[in-house]
Amino acid sequence: HFNYLERFQPEPIRKLYQSEAKIYEMVRSQFLSSWEVAKEEEEKLNMCCEPDEVKKMIDELLHKTENKNDILAHLNDLIEHKEWGEAIEILSKNIEGDELSAELNGLLGALFQINGEYEKSIIAFLKSIEANPNDIEILQYLGDSYSCIQQYDKAIDAFLKCAQINPNDASIWNQLGDSFEKSNQNTKAIDAYLKSIELKPTDWLSWFYLGSLHIKNKEFQKAINSFVKAIEINS
Repeated sequence: HFNYLERFQPEPIRKLYQSEAKIYEMVRSQFLSSWEVAKEEEEKLNMCCEPDEVKKMIDELLHKTENKNDILAHLNDLIEHKEWGEAIEILSKNIEGDELSAELNGLLGALFQINGEYEKSIIAFLKSIEANPNDIEILQYLGDSYSCIQQYDKAIDAFLKCAQINPNDASIWNQLGDSFEKSNQNTKAIDAYLKSIELKPTDWLSWFYLGSLHIKNKEFQKAINSFVKAIEINS
């Protein structure tokens, strides 16, 4: 989902800090370890929706209905063993006509997403949103799936709807920043990351992304300030 090393290659670092040798050495040594953390974050983001989030969705459904307890319990077991394909097959057969079809389609979309079937996840998420247009969690998953297939304009639309519903969620502005950046809308990306930082100043990754954008804009002192801030938070 995010390729940190492409954003922050050694050669740009050398150019950036050629007159700031002391800061360069600090940034270089600190980000060698920070990259390891970043790669762990990348692995999580590549999955978009995580298994624990799917289990949470199932738990919420169990509190809403007793008609599908056996099926939902079976799904929980399959998810525990990462049997995504079988879980998808079982759930797909038990959605149509159900009074909780919106929630079940959201769950199905999450399973498709974890299984890397992003186009199918989008179809399921759209069905869920049609019934519950303000379901911010599903809207975020929808934006993630669009981003995974590089349909960044549609991802932006989904995340903007999330921001309208809950403008105080820093993670939404972070996702917007990423989608704006990937669609080469750097000014809007910077504004989104700044909003994310305003809401959550301790989010070192937002500072990191902001620094990479300042490098693209040749705003080197701003880049230094952003990277140093990321280091202070993450050290």
